[in-house]
Amino acid sequence: MKYIDTLVGDENISDYLNKNVSRHASEVINLLTIPRTDEDIAASLDLKINAVRRILNIMQGYGITNYTVSKNNEGWLSFAWYINTNKVPQFFDYVKSASTDKTVLKDDCNDYFVCNSCYDENKFIFTFDAAYESNFRCNVCNKQLSRIDREKANTLISGAGDSKQQKQLPSNETANANLF
Repeated sequence: MKYIDTLVGDENISDYLNKNVSRHASEVINLLTIPRTDEDIAASLDLKINAVRRILNIMQGYGITNYTVSKNNEGWLSFAWYINTNKVPQFFDYVKSASTDKTVLKDDCNDYFVCNSCYDENKFIFTFDAAYESNFRCNVCNKQLSRIDREKANTLISGAGDSKQQKQLPSNETANANLF
């Protein structure tokens, strides 16, 4: 499928998905050549079902995945996830524009978190909500996150803009180029 190859093959798109969704996002996308249930994806990738659901829901927030619902004879609902090919070009445009914007910290957040182990390499700053969702563990190295205040986050962002651009995502998204 053309869009799947582009989503996982384009370095900028793949990097964006790895940083903003999950390091397993590309693997999930590769499985969506046909509609699949979250249970099937979790079993195929040996991931927890909640991790797969989180990945699929975040990608749905970007518009690149969607699902159909079916009910079995016992009344249980099944969700078959697929790539929303109508929205993928808009996602490509969004990623291009996101790479040129500067980060502005969220007005409603004063607590941020960084990984002391890999911040120098990745420049990831997590909002409280994103840190909470990941159990205060780094998405990259899985080590414990350290709390920083808004002032320190601003200092880090202003010093990190040289080699990597950062962008604040809308409030319903958990991560962006460097600010989670």
